[in-house]
Amino acid sequence: MSPNIGPGGRLGKSMFGIPMVPRVVSGGCGEVTATRTIRYSRKLFEYERRFGSVLPKRFSSDPLLRCVFFSVMAIEDSNRPESFRFFERIACTVGLAHSTGIMQQKSNKPLSDHESVKLAAAYISRMWDTFLTTFAKSIQSGYSPDAIVFTSSWYKYDYNRLADATENAFGYFYGDYCGTRLLDAGVVFSQVKGFWERNRYGLLPQTVISSWDVPPTEATWFGSEKIYWMNDYTVTRTTCPKNLDGYKLIVIDGGSNQASYEKVAELHRRIESRMGFVIKVTLIENVHVAIYAYCAAEQVDSIIDNEWRIIRIDEGQSKTLFIED
Repeated sequence: MSPNIGPGGRLGKSMFGIPMVPRVVSGGCGEVTATRTIRYSRKLFEYERRFGSVLPKRFSSDPLLRCVFFSVMAIEDSNRPESFRFFERIACTVGLAHSTGIMQQKSNKPLSDHESVKLAAAYISRMWDTFLTTFAKSIQSGYSPDAIVFTSSWYKYDYNRLADATENAFGYFYGDYCGTRLLDAGVVFSQVKGFWERNRYGLLPQTVISSWDVPPTEATWFGSEKIYWMNDYTVTRTTCPKNLDGYKLIVIDGGSNQASYEKVAELHRRIESRMGFVIKVTLIENVHVAIYAYCAAEQVDSIIDNEWRIIRIDEGQSKTLFIED
């Protein structure tokens, strides 16, 4: 999966063998652009025809994931054309090549293009899960549920905002795939995304909803409740039950020994088993943790043990959902 690197860390050629460094063309610029667009589209139509049906359903419900996948395919196909892959498979049988197929996946045996696509689909799907989580915890998301919100089974994102972030970060994303950081691989993603958008007549979705392959650990704490990151370390529910009569809002504090995903999950389950519910968790792993929860007044004392301490109790019904420190 080693790319063709040009001067200054740029891709030597585009996904269709055209130099990716912008060129100034005198005269007929519109015609040149149109010709290239047609050439790009033909190649991408061929990818869709050959491999579109091989991809899992998630790649149909999440258009940006699909664009990411075919962007990676385009780069790998450009670096290892079909004729090259033929000899690469022969070399693999004698141990001289280790990555084969159009997606350049590693295997002990030579892979067909379709076999490499199936392996790469699972791999890129997990990479996309990580990317979504990183985006949700970044300043680019604005720490807003309008950018991305999720449960333990699905997520919803703002198409334009995530598309921009993906284009800007795609060089790093592809670098994680192939092991080499590229500065301008976002150009390829932009071309593939443009192809997908043209196929929809430019009529784009405002939001996209799809399912996780592997959800973030924080999502598993809250189950079916919608949550989002409100800063780098804090995840919070988007809604709270309206009837809080008889409940107290408590803040449970833990030090470095409690600041782990396992300890938070354990306390979360204990709170729920006593008819309480967590609304917000701030976790700085191995440093500090604070859990905000509503609990029935008579259950407060039974929730924590000597490892934790309650640092605040609000008596009666509180309308506060997002508590700022």
